[in-house]
Amino acid sequence: RWKTIWGELWNLFSFHNPGLLGSLEHFNERYAGPIERLQEPWARNRLRRLIQPLIPRRTKTEVLSELPARTENCAPGRVVRKSLRCMKHCAARHWRVG
Repeated sequence: RWKTIWGELWNLFSFHNPGLLGSLEHFNERYAGPIERLQEPWARNRLRRLIQPLIPRRTKTEVLSELPARTENCAPGRVVRKSLRCMKHCAARHWRVG
């Protein structure tokens, strides 16, 4: 699974900023492998320093004026007996276990 995640990161940056992370093989050897398999902090920190300036971060207050007004659509519906039993069973299990 980690190969997919790292491959997607490399793919995004190879499109956005070609050559920044090198070839996929180079990226896997230098960053993905050491970070995932060996938990190397130096590789994680180096990758973070390399890509962080290219990742835009905005807080909720910065984008609040751009967001549409909150809308709620409440639609009345019926819960059939079988669904109600299932929900009660799941809720009982959840509260008993966790």
